[in-house]
Amino acid sequence: MNNETSMNDEIGSRIRALRKSSFLTINKLSELLEITPGSLTCIESGRRGATVARLEKIGEIFHVSLDYLISGRGEAPVKWSGSQISYFESVLGEYERQILAKFAKAISVRGYSEKEINLLSEALDFQIRAIDSLKE
Repeated sequence: MNNETSMNDEIGSRIRALRKSSFLTINKLSELLEITPGSLTCIESGRRGATVARLEKIGEIFHVSLDYLISGRGEAPVKWSGSQISYFESVLGEYERQILAKFAKAISVRGYSEKEINLLSEALDFQIRAIDSLKE
């Protein structure tokens, strides 16, 4: 494996982690990037590198620096565990995923304290219960 392939793998892995932690589907992120889902899959898997312009757009979407995308250095976004992401992906509809994506984005951008995150989580939980009650 050459250095370029290794770098593509690392960048792709970071992009995939950002997408999943933001509860975005491949289709939704590829739509935001104005590329095909297949192209995004190739970038995430490291089979294809992303242009600097595309990396800048990804940085804008996830509020991370180009340095973070390329090297992993810099401000890291809020992390969700793989099991949390899998759970949410399996039980939530598209509307709920959009709410959670906005929530995750707000947390990563604003740098809330743990206490503030807990308060936001309670508010989000209240909203989801209210939506569920309307569905019944």
